[in-house]
Amino acid sequence: MKKNLLKSTDRNNAEVATPYEGQVKVDDLREIIREEISSLTRKREIYTSKEVMEVLGVGEKLLKRYRDNGYLSYSHFGDKYWYRQQDIDKFLASNRYEAFNCT
Repeated sequence: MKKNLLKSTDRNNAEVATPYEGQVKVDDLREIIREEISSLTRKREIYTSKEVMEVLGVGEKLLKRYRDNGYLSYSHFGDKYWYRQQDIDKFLASNRYEAFNCT
C-alpha cells in the first residue's frame, strides 16, 4: 500500500518525505493500539440478558431456566435483568469439568 507523502527538504536541501497533515504518526498509532487492547481486556462488571446470552451461547429460554433454577445469580427491576461478571464466572466455574485423560 502506497503512503501519501509530501516532498520536503532537510537542512542539506535533500528531498525527504513527510506525512500529510493529519496523518497519524507511528508512535501515535502504537498508543492508540495499546489503549484499544487495554479496553478490550478490561472485564466488564454488568451485563444485560442479551449480552449474557451471547457470552454463554444460549437462548432466552435456557437463560431463564438458569435464573429460575438458581444456577445464575442476577438483579431484576421491571422487565430488565442484569448479571455481574463475578456471578457469570461463578456459574461457569460451578459447571466446569476437569479433563481426566491428559497424557
